[in-house]
Amino acid sequence: MLLDWLEHTAEHTGIDDVREVQIFRTGLCHALTMRCAVGTRAVPLMISALYTDTSLHPSILASYTQAAQQIAEPSDYTRFREIALDRSIGYGRAPILEWLFEIDVDDALVVNIGELDDPTVRAYILRSFRHGKNSRRPARLQAVVAPYVTDPETEVRT
Repeated sequence: MLLDWLEHTAEHTGIDDVREVQIFRTGLCHALTMRCAVGTRAVPLMISALYTDTSLHPSILASYTQAAQQIAEPSDYTRFREIALDRSIGYGRAPILEWLFEIDVDDALVVNIGELDDPTVRAYILRSFRHGKNSRRPARLQAVVAPYVTDPETEVRT
């Protein structure tokens, strides 16, 4: 039922305001972050929501990707990797960049290092280097991170 509501939110709710529909859909996405949604069409629906309206606020995009990564499976890696490289999503892709480390640490390092020049996700990437399942820290990572130790943005430095 939730999947149907996610797919046809405007029709089911009668809400005309695009922003209100997106906020409602965000709630549906988070309601779907449970074990029974794994392997359903929930992740593809959440991902398609990223591209339904290009004027979405980055926090709404991040809500979609945060929910999607919570129920994603390793088979979602290729699609998530594409999303991680899509700069049009801005910091909405931060949860996906972090999720990549759960599946393929080596490839995730390559992707994340390549995206460090994007200030919208830089702090999230640096955080993922320090935390989570990224327990292998290659020596080359120190040289990559070193320039950000004196970054003017506090969130990047911490």
